[in-house]
Amino acid sequence: MYYTKKNKKEQKNPNTVDIEISDSDFEESESDNEDNDIVIVEEDIANEDEILTHQGLLPIIYKVRKIVKIFKRSHSKKAILQKCTLTENKTEYMLILDSKTRWNSLLLMIERFLKLKNAVQKTMIDLNLQINFSDSEFDLIFRTVSALLPIKLIVEALCRGDSNLFTANATINYILQSLKGQHTSPSEE
Repeated sequence: MYYTKKNKKEQKNPNTVDIEISDSDFEESESDNEDNDIVIVEEDIANEDEILTHQGLLPIIYKVRKIVKIFKRSHSKKAILQKCTLTENKTEYMLILDSKTRWNSLLLMIERFLKLKNAVQKTMIDLNLQINFSDSEFDLIFRTVSALLPIKLIVEALCRGDSNLFTANATINYILQSLKGQHTSPSEE
């Protein structure tokens, strides 16, 4: 965010906030200023795709949490999901509910949800539940998981007892290169 002092006659940008101040508010005033000038506060805004990504990710996470809670609270629905999961994956997997204070639990929740997405969708259809995901929402979840997995790896590498500055530097450089190589909006941030 930066502040610039402009005259009233200049055109107004829709991404700005105008605050009227007088010259007496400044210690050093220029002689060619009018009595009242406008200070323009401009925020550096990212492109619309990144904004839509952030606005779209939170509702998707809420939908995933809602589905996980549905299956966690009902033993009969959980049993139907387990049968479907067993036929799909040949092993029993359970959905994981995240803890809002632990970032890696969010990763575990959406990673497991992606692993069980076909079984969850079939079970939702069988139970006549109306929470549906589009392909773009699944794609956004997948891109978020692929951006968070390297971060999880770096945190685990840095938290090991034998890590030092050399391993930390190498780990961080490797992770930054892998995130740059993904070319997705969650990984670029």
